[in-house]
Amino acid sequence: MDLLELTRAALDTGPLCDPCLGRLVADRGFGLTNAQRGRSLRITVSLADDHPYEPHADSEQCWVCEGESARVDSFAERAITALDGWEIATYQVGTRVPPLLEENDRLLRDDTGLGEDAGEPLQRELNREVGKRIGAAIGADVDLDRPDALVLIDLATDEIELQVNSAFVYGRYRKLARDVPQTKWPCSDCGQTGMRRGAPCEACEGTGYRYGTSVEQQTAPVVREAMGGSEATFHGAGREDVDARMLGEGRPFVVEVDEPRQRSVDLDRIERAINEQADAAEVSGLQDATRDAASSA
Repeated sequence: MDLLELTRAALDTGPLCDPCLGRLVADRGFGLTNAQRGRSLRITVSLADDHPYEPHADSEQCWVCEGESARVDSFAERAITALDGWEIATYQVGTRVPPLLEENDRLLRDDTGLGEDAGEPLQRELNREVGKRIGAAIGADVDLDRPDALVLIDLATDEIELQVNSAFVYGRYRKLARDVPQTKWPCSDCGQTGMRRGAPCEACEGTGYRYGTSVEQQTAPVVREAMGGSEATFHGAGREDVDARMLGEGRPFVVEVDEPRQRSVDLDRIERAINEQADAAEVSGLQDATRDAASSA
């Protein structure tokens, strides 16, 4: 469709802000924002029809986005505030768009004769524009696969949600003593409560665990504390008998740290700290890892 015809048809649907008008041709004019595209289309029609130029309607009057397109800076500022205090190298932005605004997007394309895949939906524009501002402010890169953090904008509730993904540390451990399980072994008699029938559980001596310690308990807490995480999970490669030692080169393991505030930590220092305080295990070769490493451990 001719750009002038498209613009006239779009403007005839009702008050439109420049970003919503420009999103109709988001696949044209590389290097422009949708707001710049919309303003350019509006000026071009004004010149072609020799009519006075009328700037776009107040953003809150736009019948398509109902003002959400004008809140990019606000969303970005709130997201940057939410990310403060977290060490983030990669990020991703997502937006939940209410069904009504999604329907408005579709109606605008129908009314202008464009197909469903033409231009760009509101969700994608907000993800990109907010994302650009976040990246510039915190010096992080976009990662659409497995980012350190996901910023989720919910237009219906006007909330910014922050999801911080886990960090992973790989290494090998040697188990130096017998009767030490690989992971925590909850007491089945008391259901890990340490109490049974109002008294300390005799089976676990009130600890809630069948064994006094484990490789997990001697390693994972140190990693979690160093990274400032909320929880830590030990992933060991295979299983081994509780009453057997694990010597030689040891067994691979991965510690998964939930919601880590620090990611670039001194793993040599962590390795020394574990080996200094552990009396039943020792670790070696600590290095940064990925979720795939945890799945294969």
